[in-house]
Order: sequence, then structure tokens, then C-alpha cells
Amino acid sequence: MIAPFHIHGAGPVAGPGSWMVDKGAFRLLSLQAADRYWELAVPAADVALVRAALHGDGTGG
Repeated sequence: MIAPFHIHGAGPVAGPGSWMVDKGAFRLLSLQAADRYWELAVPAADVALVRAALHGDGTGG
């Protein structure tokens, strides 16, 4: 995966497998790069850090 990603937003953890995640401690981060789409469960305290890291500068390195 190479940055930058388009980050759609952070919301409550939901969907298949969500029963295994502490919904009070995690947020679901939705992102897209080219034609690929991902959803990541991220600790709520780290959402801003993960968003910044995924945004990247587009150099891929």
C-alpha cells in the first residue's frame, strides 16, 4: 500500500467480526486508495495519528 489514501472518516466499529472489538475503545477508520477499500479498527486515542500516517506525502517512502 502506498500513501496517500482518501480517508472517509472514523465511526463506530460495526460489521462482521465487530463483536471481538471493544467498541468503547476503538473507532472504525474507513479509507480508500485507487480501487481498494479498507476498514481498520483503530484505538480511539490514536485516530489522529493513524490518519496522519495514512495521509502521507505521496512519495511512498
